[in-house]
Amino acid sequence: MLQPLLSLRTNNFNDPDIIEKVTDLWDKALGMLDHYDGNIYSVYHNYESNYKGSYDISIATSTTQKQSNTIILGKNYREFPIALNQPSSIVEVWQTIWQMEDNGEIDRQYDVDYEEYRTDGTVSIFISLKS
Repeated sequence: MLQPLLSLRTNNFNDPDIIEKVTDLWDKALGMLDHYDGNIYSVYHNYESNYKGSYDISIATSTTQKQSNTIILGKNYREFPIALNQPSSIVEVWQTIWQMEDNGEIDRQYDVDYEEYRTDGTVSIFISLKS
């Protein structure tokens, strides 16, 4: 389970201010996490449709206590590790995921997807798949 700190609604293709909004979201969330030493998550949920539609993005931490806004993760995920030596690799991996979907190589659930930023410095994107 993940506990969102801050969220916003956006669209990858129709929001001209997406970079500024997401950067600001991260800046505010990290300011709230000064003394936090666990993994941090960028969670994508409440999808309007597919990757071309609007969705919510939340910065979250893991939790064991369910609250009204707790995000429950699905069960069937595919992990996409990120190459840490390339700053643009997160965007490149998302573009690869979208291409794989367009090519029929993956069948996405569009439930809850997330990026996991681990305390050891590694990062992965987890995509929910249909069973």
